[in-house]
Amino acid sequence: MKRLFIALCMAAVAIFGGSRLNAQTIFDTGVPENLFRFGVRLGFNTSNLTNNYDKVMSGVEWKDNQWRGGFNAGFVVDINFRNFFAIQPGAFIYTRKNDYHLLYTDGHSLSAINGTQKANFLQIPILASLRLGVPQLVQVHIDCGPYFAWGWGGSNKYKKYDSSTGELIVTNGKQPYFGDSTFALSDRYDYGLKSGVGVMAMEHFYVGAHYQYGFRNVMKGNGQKGHNKMWTFSVGYNF
Repeated sequence: MKRLFIALCMAAVAIFGGSRLNAQTIFDTGVPENLFRFGVRLGFNTSNLTNNYDKVMSGVEWKDNQWRGGFNAGFVVDINFRNFFAIQPGAFIYTRKNDYHLLYTDGHSLSAINGTQKANFLQIPILASLRLGVPQLVQVHIDCGPYFAWGWGGSNKYKKYDSSTGELIVTNGKQPYFGDSTFALSDRYDYGLKSGVGVMAMEHFYVGAHYQYGFRNVMKGNGQKGHNKMWTFSVGYNF
């Protein structure tokens, strides 16, 4: 994920570093032809949910969280104040998934938990977008702003491997991802920061990469803490 993000940054440097455009052209303060532009986006993402299971569970010897893939689709609206600056609200549907692994002991025997957490989110980002380049040719977008998310569906499925009796016992478990009960894994609502870069060609064709981090502790268990993290990669078309 990080390699693609770095590649986009390097592409931006190559575009402007290798050209003889003057500063006024790169930083175009002109008034855009259209105040509003509508665009659609489609892509994939990889996400994770941090946890502190090693702090709230006794005897944890090792834990590991793994990023898993998902998809995203949505639309954006560019509010163009100048050719170099826009505010971009949008609406996206994300599917998120991550794995976690725990190894713990009661002092006499080892036990393990392998789990998969997945959920769906409707997300509203509101980004400030700095745009460098010639709009009719190529522009690099540098985006940053808050997002607000609401989740539905999903589950926390896990297998517990217990050897305390002298033989291995495997137990399957399932927990609702969202819900009003304390048994649910996570709160539905989240908010955080989204930032990244993109490249727009000929005012229509877009490719971008962004990172998101949730500021809210979404875990519902007593003493549990967790934050959503996600890399998103998308292509799109502006009308």
